Amino acid sequence: MVTAWTKHRAREIIKSPGRYFAILSIVALGVGLFTGLKITTADMLATGDKYIKDYKLFDYRLVSTLGLTEDDVEYFRGLRGVKAAAGAYETDFIAEVGEGEAVVLKAHSISTDINVPALVAGRMPKAPNECLADAYYFGEEMIGKKITVSPENSEETAKKLAYTEYTVVGLARSVLYLYMERGTTSLAGGRVSAFVLIPPDGFAMDYYTDIYVSLEEGGYIYSDEYKAAAKKMEEPLKSALKGRGFVRLDSIKAEAYAEIDKARAEYLSSLEEYNTQKADAMREIEEGKEALLDAEKQLREKERELSDGMVQLEEAKRDYESGLAAYDEAKRNFEAEKAKTLSQLAAAREEISKNRAILEEAIASAEAAGDMAQLQYLRAQLAELEKSQKQLDAQKAQAEAKFAEAEAQLSRTKAQLDAAAAEIGRAERELESGRAALDDGWAEYEKNKKELKKAEEETKKKFAEAEEKLADVNEKINKALTDINFLSPPDIYVLGRDTNAGYTSFENDSSIIDGVAKVFPVFFFLVAALVCSTTMARMVDEQRMQIGTLKALGYSDGAIIMKYVWYSASASTIGCIIGYFGGTRLFPYVIWTVYGIIYGFAPLVFTDNWWLLSLSLLVSLACTAGVTFLSCRAELTEMPARLMRPKAPKPGKRVLLERVGFVWNRMNFLQKISVRNIFRYKKRLFMMVLGIGGCMALLITGFGIRDSISGIAHDQFGEIMKYDLEAALKSAHSPEEIEKFKKDTAGFLSKAVFICQKSVEVPTSKGVKSASVIATADKTITELINIESGGHKLSFPPGGSVAVSDKLAMLAGVGPGDMLTVRLSGGTEQKVKVDSVFENHAFHYILMTEATYESVFGTSCEYAAVLANAKGDPYEAAVRLQNEFEVQTVTVTDQIRRNVDNMMHSLNYVVYVVILCAAALAFVVLFNLSNINITERTREIATIKVLGFYPREVGSYVFRENIVLTVGGVFAGIPLGIWLHRFVMSQIDFDIVNFNVRIFPVSFIISALLTIAFDIIVDIIMRRKLAAISMVESLKAVE
Repeated sequence: MVTAWTKHRAREIIKSPGRYFAILSIVALGVGLFTGLKITTADMLATGDKYIKDYKLFDYRLVSTLGLTEDDVEYFRGLRGVKAAAGAYETDFIAEVGEGEAVVLKAHSISTDINVPALVAGRMPKAPNECLADAYYFGEEMIGKKITVSPENSEETAKKLAYTEYTVVGLARSVLYLYMERGTTSLAGGRVSAFVLIPPDGFAMDYYTDIYVSLEEGGYIYSDEYKAAAKKMEEPLKSALKGRGFVRLDSIKAEAYAEIDKARAEYLSSLEEYNTQKADAMREIEEGKEALLDAEKQLREKERELSDGMVQLEEAKRDYESGLAAYDEAKRNFEAEKAKTLSQLAAAREEISKNRAILEEAIASAEAAGDMAQLQYLRAQLAELEKSQKQLDAQKAQAEAKFAEAEAQLSRTKAQLDAAAAEIGRAERELESGRAALDDGWAEYEKNKKELKKAEEETKKKFAEAEEKLADVNEKINKALTDINFLSPPDIYVLGRDTNAGYTSFENDSSIIDGVAKVFPVFFFLVAALVCSTTMARMVDEQRMQIGTLKALGYSDGAIIMKYVWYSASASTIGCIIGYFGGTRLFPYVIWTVYGIIYGFAPLVFTDNWWLLSLSLLVSLACTAGVTFLSCRAELTEMPARLMRPKAPKPGKRVLLERVGFVWNRMNFLQKISVRNIFRYKKRLFMMVLGIGGCMALLITGFGIRDSISGIAHDQFGEIMKYDLEAALKSAHSPEEIEKFKKDTAGFLSKAVFICQKSVEVPTSKGVKSASVIATADKTITELINIESGGHKLSFPPGGSVAVSDKLAMLAGVGPGDMLTVRLSGGTEQKVKVDSVFENHAFHYILMTEATYESVFGTSCEYAAVLANAKGDPYEAAVRLQNEFEVQTVTVTDQIRRNVDNMMHSLNYVVYVVILCAAALAFVVLFNLSNINITERTREIATIKVLGFYPREVGSYVFRENIVLTVGGVFAGIPLGIWLHRFVMSQIDFDIVNFNVRIFPVSFIISALLTIAFDIIVDIIMRRKLAAISMVESLKAVE
């Protein structure tokens, strides 16, 4: 059954809900921020611990420079204290993904015992040429596509992989990579972009590169218990690995000697076969030479025979031609003589015929005349003529016979000449055939001679190459024998989790929140507790008349005290519970969401810390219920009659400002009263200035954190890294190629500096850190990378020394003149002298000359990257570089700036939550203090109302003091905020980020304006309470 006293206590809450909920809100805000930030580290560690246990992160990684075998794995599995051991393959390679994009990937073998992959999408590989891709780097669109081993890889790298293409069947996270960084490499660019997980059969290596070990004894992540258990097994593992190294050495030597013996036998066999083949080949060549000589002799003999035939032919031709000429001349003479003779005979015959006709005509005339003498004479002449005719006929017949004989002789001569011509033609044909055959013989001879010469040269070359190969084989055998004889035990490395960059970074980054929680929420909580204690003390002081009445009515001191203790305790308890459960869920969630950009490997695991809740509740009750108890005890020591009368007002005193006449005399009456009231109530002055100053400091700290992280992208990629583009080339460039590149790109690049890059590890006080090495012989690089410290320009480091970024130098504990230890990719360490330390905000850098690079790494500086400034749009310049030049990838600095801005923008959410909490606390504090101020001055306010003050004047009378105290609190909060901001920033220590600790002037102005604005809003709200004060009731309360 609810008693009247219980109802009375409940009515107290209803009567003053503003005060009650102010206490509840202040406690909730204070406890929420305090517990939320305090438990965030525990939640992050619980998340990390669950993740590494679910996916079995290794405890130790064993590495030997001679490699490891399955026998080694079995040995470590059976080692006391070892829970599991698994052999692993890993290698870096250049891969082509998507549309020919070249990236450096790190391939790991998939294991089901240690370092188990966390499948995000797709399925596990079933075939050796399938793989899982890095879920942080690749999207789900990559599933089903192929990753191709680039031909740009060295033969040694390509031989480590069993296939040239791997099909992506799923996306996964790896417990080896808690952090966004994927490590360093000696390949192009110096950094690994992502990892791929391949079945063991997808590798072509005959030895393991690592053995991962899980221990039987463990503990919570980063705990002393775990570190002790790991430390306990370090020496046994080292000793065992060293012993296995000797076993491996003996095994390698035995295998090597067997291989050498086999190679030696093969060499001797090859040498014998070579000598036999060489003798056979040389014999064949000599036989070929002899055959050529015989052929040459035969050809020359035939050539002589052919030459003799030609001489004879020429003689025959000459005889034939002289005979033919004689024949032609004889024929011509014969024909001329024949023609002449026939012509003469014809003329004689014609003459005879003519004479006969004349004689016959004369005879006829003589007969007719009867001249017998004449007739007889004429007949005698005719007879003579006939006799001449017969002689002529006889001559003709004789001539024809002679001509016939001559023609027959000519015909016989012609036939002889034709036969000679035919014989000459036959001889010519035979000689031509002989010449052709001889020419063919000589051609065949020359061909065979050339072939023999070529065969001899090829044989000599072949045998020279064979001799060189045999000599090389013999040299290799001898060298291998020497190397084996001088082969030393392997270098061994027993690497714990603290050598894993992601593991150590997660520890460091999770401790950042713990560092912030050491002071920021504590300061916040103290301000809240101070205001709450002041509120309850004022409440008890305000209700002293009620306390006196209750005491006069016979209520015990305990009952009266419990009334007020219950009031404050209930508000504190409810506020504490709300703040605890709200803060421990909200703050870790928001912070883990932000950290998801860098980590995000698993959903956040929420934890509860009942001790933290108990501490928060205890402090809350101490600041409210405890103060209430002490205040009530102090009041109850007086008599009821004294308590039932109000306390006499504090006597007014002259203030320091009254001594400054030219100021005091210019103030009106109400202003003077306000000044006196401010210094009259020193406790209220102190509480108002301290409370408002604390809230102002929290606001400045929140805005200062935002200022420190917001401009980091501009500072890093605008003031320090001034280049527009970074291009990774497909191959290293010679000095001539560098000059040609600069000349060819002069149209769209205003500046180009060639660099060689490597990544190294630097042991520091906070684990191993990865650093990028930039080396060049071009001193004008300072135009693209601003090397300065404290506003002073620094020169590029000389040969033999390096320039180190400030965050890395701080972590490594080195400065100018000190020696910095760097760990190379093979695990060896080198020391370099630090010349200077320069300002840098993102990532770790080491700058050095070409000579220093060659001294540190033991290799020549390969200029396979270029930093450049574009004359126009850097994105257009990037496109031209990729399309027109042998460029592998181009990174635009503007894009990096945007990415970093996005990352820093996410961090702003944490800052905004802090600012919101600080602003809420500031508002609640101002509201509560103003409410207390009005409540305890009710009689005073009623009195000035009775005296005729207008509402506006009454408001000014009260709130003028609030404004002055708020401004005082603002000024008090500035140095406090600067100190708090610096302290908080000293605790925010990201691995690869060095924040520029600063507060912009506008942040001071915004913080001040917000505080004053809250005060004005509270004043506006409180005016309703001023208007509600009853003058009659207040004046009646005097007696």
